[in-house]
Amino acid sequence: AGADRRLVVSYSYYHPDKSCFTVRLAVHPLDAGWDDPLPEGAAPDRAGWQVVYETRPCLPFKRKRHPYSGQQAGGRMVSDGKGALYLTVGDHEFDGIDGADSSPAYSQLADADYGKVLRFDTRDWSAAVFTIGHRNPQGITIDDDGRVWAVEHGPMGGDELNLLRAGANYGWPIVTLGVYYTERENDTKRWPFNPRQGWHEGYQAPVHAWVPSKGLGNVKVLRDLNARIDGDLLVVGMAAWTLYRMRIENERVVYAEPISVTGRIRYAEVANGEIYLLLDDGRFATMRPRPTGDLEDGTAASVLEPALAVRDCQECHVRPDSPHLRSILGSAVASQEGVRYTPALIAAGGLWSEERLRAFLDDPQAFAPGTAMPDPGLGEAEIAAVLDALKPRAD
Repeated sequence: AGADRRLVVSYSYYHPDKSCFTVRLAVHPLDAGWDDPLPEGAAPDRAGWQVVYETRPCLPFKRKRHPYSGQQAGGRMVSDGKGALYLTVGDHEFDGIDGADSSPAYSQLADADYGKVLRFDTRDWSAAVFTIGHRNPQGITIDDDGRVWAVEHGPMGGDELNLLRAGANYGWPIVTLGVYYTERENDTKRWPFNPRQGWHEGYQAPVHAWVPSKGLGNVKVLRDLNARIDGDLLVVGMAAWTLYRMRIENERVVYAEPISVTGRIRYAEVANGEIYLLLDDGRFATMRPRPTGDLEDGTAASVLEPALAVRDCQECHVRPDSPHLRSILGSAVASQEGVRYTPALIAAGGLWSEERLRAFLDDPQAFAPGTAMPDPGLGEAEIAAVLDALKPRAD
């Protein structure tokens, strides 16, 4: 609270004077009123940012493969709420494949920050290496037992879920369960440094791996959703258009439930009793557990279902000047503070009942002629799905 509230960002930074790039960590204090809407036409204040860390060394452009491999930069963060912040840093494709002179295997070198997870003390922003031997850690989270979990892109067939242990070496690029990206002329399906193909020996092994690769995004702990799934991990499979609900027992994966999503997922967040999804095409969606009873044999069933991904409801309703959909059922029409309502909707008056919302979604102009709400083009089943998603959840 107060002066202790800070915004922390990680980003790639190009040094034009040296023709090389690094990853930076920057901090900005959040003063009272930081989230108030800006006056119309006002520009955001870009002052106050402090760069507290910069990776080493400054990476040059490579002569082979991708000159700049920003797609393997990592950059995910998580705070433990006790003064420590963890930052993942990818290897930027400096893995030794092209020879140590042009592409050193930085993940295994003590004098380089790449291919590491760094731990920061947020009191003075001093940094220490937490784990090494990573390729492209795209997600990191901390569970209720204080364990740090990370997911990362391996090479072909080597995507991993790792339980991070202080000081552990996860083997990249020496060992991996994946293989080199092959071409039609070279289909050897091997990793050149691995002494035993298809195995991960001599280093900290992943808790789980995906074959084929799923293009893992981030990982979150499911909390305050449903007693049957709270505590499980949620892993984003970008390439697979799939979420994976991971049940962990005794530090091992008991099962991974795939949950298909109609779009490539870029990021997932768990908050306010829902799962929020950002899709690659710019759409937002939410998901929440669908209430289910116990099965006849006494086992429990639980399913996650898409809610407001239907016809891109969230695309507009996440804007600060648009109505928020949570708790809209039963509320007064055109009553949310900070929202710019049209005179047509204000004139409609009354409360948002299911019947009125159904009529509004079916034909906005017939309900309130002149409203800014476009016709969503929903069928009866889609309207029913949206109304069900808007119903208050039982505690």
